Amino acid sequence: KSVLGLQDIEAGVLLDECLGTLSDRDFDFVRRYLHENKETLAHDLKTNPAAMAIRFWKLKKRLEQWVQRKHGDKESSK
Repeated sequence: KSVLGLQDIEAGVLLDECLGTLSDRDFDFVRRYLHENKETLAHDLKTNPAAMAIRFWKLKKRLEQWVQRKHGDKESSK
């Protein structure tokens, strides 16, 4: 199954580039948000799960927009 019509290797490169646009702090947050218990993470970050969900949603939207711009650039150059 391809992502955005890309081969696996191309999708992997795109994902690496995309995540590379995040600050270290945001990258660490996304990684932890996806892999750790939300209650424990909220306690560690001195926040609450709802605030974390909003932060994650905003970062996800920013990454989606980056992918659309980057993928759109590749599509227009074909």
